[in-house]
Amino acid sequence: MLVKKINRTNDEEIINLIREILTAGNMVVETYNEAVLVGLMKHRGTPIEYKKSIRDIDRDFRHWWDDLDTV
Repeated sequence: MLVKKINRTNDEEIINLIREILTAGNMVVETYNEAVLVGLMKHRGTPIEYKKSIRDIDRDFRHWWDDLDTV
């Protein structure tokens, strides 16, 4: 279920957690889940800076987003 209102209370904590997740702090997007996290934060209006991406972040995020409709 999608929530239309975005709660920004924990944005700073979320961003710090994502920075730790991105390939153990190297800020490289290597996995599908990392790409979705980066895409989600971009969609929320709080983009994450990263050094490089091995994944196609936009494609992975669209794939994840489209799968939400089937759940």
